[in-house]
Amino acid sequence: MATLLKTDGTSTEIEPANGKKFTCKELCKLLNCDTVDVIDLMYGTGPNDDILIGDEDGRMIDEPIENPLATKLYRERWSVGKECNIVGDVIFCKNNQF
Repeated sequence: MATLLKTDGTSTEIEPANGKKFTCKELCKLLNCDTVDVIDLMYGTGPNDDILIGDEDGRMIDEPIENPLATKLYRERWSVGKECNIVGDVIFCKNNQF
């Protein structure tokens, strides 16, 4: 199971179409983008298998919209870069789902 975190503060549980792994094409359709970017989430001392997947060009658009749920999750999980804001809709999932 994965979660689509939207910029409006809502979230929706989603699954890969094949039940195991998301394809790049599937992710791009879900996120309405051309290419995706993967953000590893870390618990301060080392990596785990949680990731965020978002629009690689999300920060390049004229008015990027901050994603409050994804930003909060990122700041709680990653000990560096706490000032960073996540923008656009993102998917929160396990690394092995991509």
